[in-house]
Amino acid sequence: MGKDIVTNDNDINDLFLKVVDLVTQARERVATTVNIAEVYTKFHIGQYIVEYEQKGETRAEYGKAVLKELSKRLTDRLGNGWSYPYLRQIRQFYLVYGNLINSVHQIEEDKNDNRCLSNPASTFTLSWSHYLILMRIENPDARSFYEIECAEQQWSVRQLSRQVGSSLYERLALSRNKAEVMRLAREGQRIEKPSDIIKNPITLEFLGLKPDAAYSESKLENAIINKMQQFLLEL
Repeated sequence: MGKDIVTNDNDINDLFLKVVDLVTQARERVATTVNIAEVYTKFHIGQYIVEYEQKGETRAEYGKAVLKELSKRLTDRLGNGWSYPYLRQIRQFYLVYGNLINSVHQIEEDKNDNRCLSNPASTFTLSWSHYLILMRIENPDARSFYEIECAEQQWSVRQLSRQVGSSLYERLALSRNKAEVMRLAREGQRIEKPSDIIKNPITLEFLGLKPDAAYSESKLENAIINKMQQFLLEL
């Protein structure tokens, strides 16, 4: 009978953590690659659709008929997931980002003596779900801001949706304290002391104050007193 081999608990734990970390990193790289490949593919599908439409009639009815027929054929060949509304989203994605990508490539051509990047996916760094939110933003400057911040801050789809819904870009454009607005965007509204409660945007709106600026305690106090006086007078 051989002796049982005794392993050092710390050593095996260190090995375990290294393997887990390696596998986790590999999965993240694969997921990122898949996300970018998905966006890249849909960008070019949208490009094909728009170019096909431009060769034919320009009426909206024609484009609708094209997408419906394409949806039917793709579903028959590739299975579910190619509905008419979905193809409309893909088409819209190219219409929003097509000019931007083409202009970026033109700049690269000028910089590299007509040697341009052959893959626009180098411009896309987010998932398709992120771009579904971004392409609904009409202001190009606002869209660019959210896209950059989303990549740098690694916002999830839910976080991006919340920041767009809270008009972060517009609040930054109006605010005199941009650092504070960005802190709120990253951390949210933290209630650490009683005075923080009355600085809540909803409370400020009730007091008739703009939530895009910083206020002193005395100014907040005066606003509350004035609001109470007005309320008592109305009673």
